[in-house]
Amino acid sequence: MKSIWGYIWKSLVTIILLIIISGVALVAAIFIEEMIEKNRNSISANAGYSYYLKEYRFDQVRTIDKKTGKFLTSKFEIIENLNGKDSLIVIKQAFRFGYLNRNTGAFAIEPQFDGAGVFSHGLAAVALNSRIGFINRNNQTVIPFIFAGNDINDVKFSEKGFCVLRNEKNKYGVIDTTGKWVVRPEYDAISELQEGFLLKNNSLYGFSDFSGRITLPIINDSIYACDSALFVKKNYIKKMYSGDGKTLISDFVVDEISKMYDEEWGDTSYNYLLYRVDSKCGMMSKSGKVLFPPKYSEIRVFDNLLVATIDNDDYQQNMIIIDCYGRPISRLP
Repeated sequence: MKSIWGYIWKSLVTIILLIIISGVALVAAIFIEEMIEKNRNSISANAGYSYYLKEYRFDQVRTIDKKTGKFLTSKFEIIENLNGKDSLIVIKQAFRFGYLNRNTGAFAIEPQFDGAGVFSHGLAAVALNSRIGFINRNNQTVIPFIFAGNDINDVKFSEKGFCVLRNEKNKYGVIDTTGKWVVRPEYDAISELQEGFLLKNNSLYGFSDFSGRITLPIINDSIYACDSALFVKKNYIKKMYSGDGKTLISDFVVDEISKMYDEEWGDTSYNYLLYRVDSKCGMMSKSGKVLFPPKYSEIRVFDNLLVATIDNDDYQQNMIIIDCYGRPISRLP
């Protein structure tokens, strides 16, 4: 009987000790966490700032006045780089966006938007109720909330004062700093280049100048800018235009020209040249006359036969024999 009571007593003592140890460990953990929090204050990189940043878990911070030690804000999350150029930076608090004055450490515009972008030309894009508008630094609406969307990543005015936006039909256009459409929202995608806008509709490309006037119709397979020029490809033919698309500089541009030789006999005196436009091959005479446009993936010479590769899934079926004008003669046996 005594042995049973002794066992029960020892078990109770063990349980009590475990509870005490667990409690002490919990209190110690909380104390250590509080000490860490107290020592996680960091001074902003700009020594001229009049406030500290106190850091918390989950990327939350508060600003503290250096002189008085008082908190200037409640907890918030810094969205934009604190060391950027603008005096107002984007912050987030409880799923709402606003702006902090980096010079004073106080909220310049209280968190109230569904999304907020950086200031450019004195205006910032903000989202509210699935609409995008533009405000000034005093939180006054300058351009109404008439544009579709909540996602305003990279929505800002460029150095030239243009901004690409979309309407409710998911079509893109370009506005100026007054909110006027420079390019009507009629396109699947728009990119601002050095001297105008690259336009895309139904996988075809065109170009307009900064006034919105179309200089290259939307009929091209691709357009890209390089060294203040536009390279325009249509039906395997590449041309070069001036950067605004108004002047044709060259109506025939190739990426590479090389000699052709017979891989069977090693003969390098073949009468034709191979040229490439992007990933396709064509042929021209040694005098530079184009024999056919670049439409094959590869062209090689075997035993005085021109063998071209076309884009098919079956490797054996995509090898054909062609004549010097690119016309198919037969498939390889």
